[in-house]
This record gives sequence, structure tokens and C-alpha cells, in this order.
Amino acid sequence: MNGWSEAVKQVMPHVVKIELPDSHGSGFLIAYCNAGRNRQYVVIATAAHVVRHAAKWEVPCRIHYQGQELVLKPEQRAMGLFGNEDVGVIQFDPGDLKLPSQALTVLDRKTVLQPGYPLGWCGFPNIMDWHNCFFAGHVSTPVVGSEGDYLVDGVVIHGVSGSPAVAVMDGKVVLVGLVSAYYPNRATGEALPGMGLVQSIQPIVDFFVQANKRGRKESRHGKAKSKPCSGDKT
Repeated sequence: MNGWSEAVKQVMPHVVKIELPDSHGSGFLIAYCNAGRNRQYVVIATAAHVVRHAAKWEVPCRIHYQGQELVLKPEQRAMGLFGNEDVGVIQFDPGDLKLPSQALTVLDRKTVLQPGYPLGWCGFPNIMDWHNCFFAGHVSTPVVGSEGDYLVDGVVIHGVSGSPAVAVMDGKVVLVGLVSAYYPNRATGEALPGMGLVQSIQPIVDFFVQANKRGRKESRHGKAKSKPCSGDKT
């Protein structure tokens, strides 16, 4: 794979813009769920703070994808927030949105990226919010006490929250986590370059592993799985 350009071509088709009444963020395809009658719901991962207001107050949101727009009323989607992590999902019927048929490969949870490892992410920054933009940086350090969180020396601005952060390993793109926050350096009283936080998506992965196990168990006992899978609703 020649630099980031080839990797970006693989990642960008997975990325959507999530628009709320007073803000927007980014998100990306993380899974599909069986919705019954040969239908599938799409599951979009994003930072929890992007969708928390919409989940709490049950307001509509819009999903923008490659020139298409899908308006989701509260009854047309489920939003899940995972514990105290800044990780969430939106689940809905994709309608005419032609998202990729498969999600990105997730980095093995046992792999810890060391300082200096290059990361890239794609999202919709507020200064150019109709353009899916690419950003890059390097792992500054794994976050002590976490499972898969990293501080990075890259730019994270409003609108990019929820973007997929990826690495290239052995010529293949792997999903490391999602962009969560930016910590500016205000040591001198003004905002200087700081550090970004890439949050692990392991809570989402674990949820779907357990959901699939439950689905297989119900199938063995002859129970139909009528509800689409979702996270802990708020």
C-alpha cells in the first residue's frame, strides 16, 4: 500500500456525517444487524457526546452520505451509549444509502500500538463540513489503565468527533478506534497545539459478540429473534 492515499480510499466510504439540530459529528459503519424478513439494519459507531443530546431529548437527526440524506425520527432509530466511555451507536434502516457491505477489520485487542505508530482518521470538520477530510498523526502514548485508548499528536477539531481512526499493518487497513476529544495546551493562557484522544471501540465489539451468542442460543431453542440489536438505550 502506497502511503495513506490507498488506505483513505478504503476508509472514506465507511464514513457518514451525523447532523443534529444544533451540531454535527462524524460516524462510521461498524456492523449490520438482522431486522427480520430478510432486512438488515445498519449500525453506525460514533462518539457518545455526538448523539447524547438527541438520545436524551428524542430529537431527529440526519445522516449524510455521499450526497444522500436520511432523516431519522426518534421512532426510526435506536441510539446506544456504552457505559462511561465516549462511545455510542446509531442503528437504523439504511434505506437507499449504499454503504459498504462489510465493516472495517478491527485491530486485535491484544495488539498495543507503540509511540510513533502512524494513525489516520476521516471525518467532517466544521470549517469544511460538507467534505469528508483526512487527518493524520502518530501515537503519542497508550492511555494507562485503558484497553485500547491512545493519545495522538494529530488535529481533532469540531465535527471530526466520531471519526474512525485507522492504522496500516502489513499492508492492510485496520480500525483502531474512534476519535473522541482534543486536549488543547493552555499552559500559557492561550490555546496551543495539544493532543487528540482515540477511544477504543471494544465496548461495541463486545456487545455484538454477546448479541450474536444470544441469537445463536435462541435459534437452538427455537426462539425467533424479532428485535434488532442495539446498545443500552438512553
